[in-house]
Amino acid sequence: MLRTYILIAATALLLAACQSALPVQPNAEEPTYTGTLRVGLHGERWARDPYPAGADGWANQTLQERSKMFMEQYPGVEIEFVNVAYDRNFEQILADPGLMPDILELTVFEARLVRDRIESLAQRIEAEAVRWQGDYMNVIELAKVDGDSILLPLTSDPLLVFYETNVLASNGVPLPEEGWTLVDFAAAGQQLTQAGHGVGHALTLNAMEPFINGLGGQFMSADGRITGVFDSEASVQAFVRYAELLQAASGDGQAPSGPVETVLRVERASSTSSTLGRYSAAPLPDAPDGKRYNNALMTGLAILKDSRQHELAWEYMRYVLGESSDEALDNVVLYTLEKFGRTLNFRNGQEAPQVFEDTKRWMRHEITFAPPAAFDLVWYDGNREGLAPQRPLQQLYGYTNAEAAKSDLALWAQELQAHAEALSAP
Repeated sequence: MLRTYILIAATALLLAACQSALPVQPNAEEPTYTGTLRVGLHGERWARDPYPAGADGWANQTLQERSKMFMEQYPGVEIEFVNVAYDRNFEQILADPGLMPDILELTVFEARLVRDRIESLAQRIEAEAVRWQGDYMNVIELAKVDGDSILLPLTSDPLLVFYETNVLASNGVPLPEEGWTLVDFAAAGQQLTQAGHGVGHALTLNAMEPFINGLGGQFMSADGRITGVFDSEASVQAFVRYAELLQAASGDGQAPSGPVETVLRVERASSTSSTLGRYSAAPLPDAPDGKRYNNALMTGLAILKDSRQHELAWEYMRYVLGESSDEALDNVVLYTLEKFGRTLNFRNGQEAPQVFEDTKRWMRHEITFAPPAAFDLVWYDGNREGLAPQRPLQQLYGYTNAEAAKSDLALWAQELQAHAEALSAP
């Protein structure tokens, strides 16, 4: 019996030695990638030619850093970027094989324009349900184009309220907080303007949209129709109530005649900068129905059908968003703020002012239910917020007259419809 045990032990040792001498086999399930992956990004600072990851230190820092880490993980891969803007090279970059990217950053409107050129991501995203289950999946749902997931959300810039804490406190105005209402907003504005301070209202179409929606109106139908929706009876009444809100929030019911320094204002989260150090951030006020409304200037990554690197493109997109819903939301917030250079003053270990931390916290909160702004149509090399036809503040104040509002909104709807159709033309 002892001899048998000795033979068994010796055999086991011999087998172990032979196995240790064999070459280690790579994991057959671990993918390997090679080649150059080109990513077309919207950029605030223009670069005419493709550039390697890490070459642009002004914006997109985190995205570029993660791109370099991706290349370290896959040594056979090179990532390069090319800037894309609708008014500069949008059509050219889709027609020229020498410029065409594998991945393209698009607004929802732009994605709809080139939908036949873009791969559906629905099955890929479904396979990642465990990875991104939760809030980031809500953002993916918001970015759907005609019911299909063709975009993986990369940026989302919601509206927030910024206020000068000391001024509000010294004037006895309650500080904005979650759950405050439009009535609270109007009362705060009136109290501040009567004390000689400025209040900045939502005056561009995209900034007004959450207020109009909360008051029962609508800007655009699901299929993109504007006339008959923007100027519907419900929307007219919503604009009338918004005009009344503007007047209630002013000291004398009149629109300001010139620019004033505002101590309470509605702006995009990306307005955060070191100059706002004396401000705090808060969410938009609740609507009369008790619900929260917001919208966002949103972009997502799409894979072009013409790409020769479909699997590599998806692996890269998964990587830059992250391993979990929380990581993806954190990255969306950073990618959004960095696109406008808003984090430059807060990197390299510098202490960030409280408004920056408040902004990041509220952005995470708001983007999970903020759909794309109706008139965030295309990415121009410049201002996205005011590209559609607008109306001056004095005219909006006049909408307390329902007939005047109805007449002008019908004309405005036609202007907006024509504008959107002109952008859609080849």
